[in-house]
Amino acid sequence: MKKTTNWTVILLAVFVACTKDKGELVKPRPLGPGCDTSMVISYATDIVPIMNNSCGAQDNSCHTSATASGQTILDIQVGVNAVATNGKLLSSITWDGNASFMPKSGVKLPECDINKIRKWINEGAPDN
Repeated sequence: MKKTTNWTVILLAVFVACTKDKGELVKPRPLGPGCDTSMVISYATDIVPIMNNSCGAQDNSCHTSATASGQTILDIQVGVNAVATNGKLLSSITWDGNASFMPKSGVKLPECDINKIRKWINEGAPDN
């Protein structure tokens, strides 16, 4: 009987810890800095780091002006803008089947990065 009481107390404590004053469940916080796409997405601040980290622009291995794999240049805004406006960038990172899946590592970009790129494209892919 004592074990049952202990588990009841533990479960009750967990339930109480996971509720607000009005009895609403607390929404979990996103891990890390979160994904805020409510503001204007900046090419320099938001898009360049994604390109550098995920598309080979940083290490001169894939889509740089020097190597231009698939004639796609992603280390300068003009190149990113070209594939953004023709639909290939979003198609390749969402893996919709209309372009080569990117990145080639076989690991899809995080949804946050995809959402930032999508919003930037929808805002006209500005050089900001």
